[in-house]
Amino acid sequence: LFGLLKKVVAGRRDLKLIVTSATMDAAKFSEFFGSVPVFRIPGRTFPVDVFYARASAEDYVEASVRQCLQIHLGMPGGDVLIFMTGQEDILATCTALTERLAEVAHRAARLLVLPVYSLLPSELQAKIFDKAPDGARKVIVATNIAETSLTVDGIYYVIDSGFCKLKVRRAAAHVGRVVAWQGRCSRRPAADRCTTRAWAWTR
Repeated sequence: LFGLLKKVVAGRRDLKLIVTSATMDAAKFSEFFGSVPVFRIPGRTFPVDVFYARASAEDYVEASVRQCLQIHLGMPGGDVLIFMTGQEDILATCTALTERLAEVAHRAARLLVLPVYSLLPSELQAKIFDKAPDGARKVIVATNIAETSLTVDGIYYVIDSGFCKLKVRRAAAHVGRVVAWQGRCSRRPAADRCTTRAWAWTR
């Protein structure tokens, strides 16, 4: 795609190309397009307390659901963001949360469970930006797209399984597959999704 755009821009003086990202190697992109200018726009950051699990959970969906319920039942107000690896895990997490909430409904405030993934209709994706009603809290279950591609106001707690899906290609065998990968060193962007003084749990 960028190779095609490079050719188009070279032949069109009336066309301006702007590439934005929170994680890309800006120097490489600048060099690729002929040493074009790089603009850095600093974002707002907030203090975040990060807590790590003592051991990796066998079922990270179940562990994330339990952590979310502990926050909802025992922590002050503020919305929750849960990172999952993909649509299947997101839907499983939302289903489990809804079932558990039914069991504690008599002693818990209202919790809005909102999934967001690429195949979800845009009108449903937009619900994550709506403010939760008074006395309620919302929990957003998303893929790592929420690390860099969007910001939702009111996020006070972040729960990160530490897993993400990556496409891996074995050139010798000419095959590709999707694997679940865990790496603590890459999880700082998850904590940075907090939009106020906050806590983050990761594994």
